[in-house]
Amino acid sequence: MNIDFNNKYVVAFSIFLILFIAFFLRISSNSTDLVDSDSFYHARMVKHLVQEGELPDNDSLAYYQVGGVPLIKTNFFWFIVSGLYKIFFGSNTDFVLLYQFLLFFPIVCGLIGIVLIFLISRKLFNSKIGLISALFTATIPSIIYRTSIGFFEDENIGVLFFLLSILFFVYALRENNSFKKNLYYGITGFIIALT
Repeated sequence: MNIDFNNKYVVAFSIFLILFIAFFLRISSNSTDLVDSDSFYHARMVKHLVQEGELPDNDSLAYYQVGGVPLIKTNFFWFIVSGLYKIFFGSNTDFVLLYQFLLFFPIVCGLIGIVLIFLISRKLFNSKIGLISALFTATIPSIIYRTSIGFFEDENIGVLFFLLSILFFVYALRENNSFKKNLYYGITGFIIALT
């Protein structure tokens, strides 16, 4: 049987199937909670941003003998996640909804990352290699662990920005129009600056 990987319906169905497999592998862990102390810390900071609109001055729950250490407010990840939450759910500050959002956030980032890997590989090679790359990314155990339910870490967003920068860099390399090439390079630089 000969499969035409240039057919957009075959590619779309294949991507859908790969994403379904990836989702099942990431959701099937036995965890229904955040997986480690860093995830709880990030979730607590996002909760402060969503519910109070700002980060606390002192972190009274920090792991130190004396609580109340000053908080370093430079983690852009918290602001991105709280902004996304407000875009999708508005002013709803219900902690249960926020907690569910934070549990599933790594899965969504992982699925978007798989699509970005496909797009990069397709642009560099072809759709068949793109699908193989997406399938490998969907089934590698270390990537599954980092993008499974409850693994709420700042590298979820960092990997997406990294892959986006590679995608726009590849677009810039393949572009003949100098304006578009410079635009893609500019977008690449901006995304790297965010990372």
